Amino acid sequence: MIRPIMRNELVLQQPSTAATEADLPIAQDLLDTLAAHRHSCVGMAANMIGEVKRIIAFDNEGAYLAMLNPEIVSRAGAYETEEGCLSLAGTRPATRYRTIKVMGTHGCVEGNMDLSHLVWHDFFGHSEEMDLNVTDGSMAGHGGGDAVMVKQFVELLASGRDDEMLSSVEHSIESHLVALLAERSRLEHGRSLPVEL
Repeated sequence: MIRPIMRNELVLQQPSTAATEADLPIAQDLLDTLAAHRHSCVGMAANMIGEVKRIIAFDNEGAYLAMLNPEIVSRAGAYETEEGCLSLAGTRPATRYRTIKVMGTHGCVEGNMDLSHLVWHDFFGHSEEMDLNVTDGSMAGHGGGDAVMVKQFVELLASGRDDEMLSSVEHSIESHLVALLAERSRLEHGRSLPVEL
């Protein structure tokens, strides 16, 4: 069931409790809600639908997966970026990592931005690898890389469905220019670059 997005910051700030098998319906609602917001969101936590449980859902190459009790077990290559949230207006600074490994109740996800590679392992012996460089349109949203994301953005603009956008065209372009400058600065060993928007 698609749930409304929680915007009450008092609820969003509450510490989440461990998820159990009894919380699987919450995980399904989270997956349904994420799929409904697929044009503007690649991942959600249960508190975003008003449930203070340790459950996340994310877009895995168009297949939506949920993890119960996720825990970051390793990370490397910190970088600063800005990101938005369906529950909160605007964007805010965030630290992200070029490589990360997250364990959950039923499996783990390993990602490597430098290799554009993501692997999902469940604890039943199944693994799925994804090459995030795919640009043929088979991967939607941010998971499809910049080429697919820009194509979807242009299609959304052309369709006139402005109500599906989380930010204005101007703000979206500005935030992406800042992200590109941040990446250029990283590649140039932290050199300061002028921002001209």
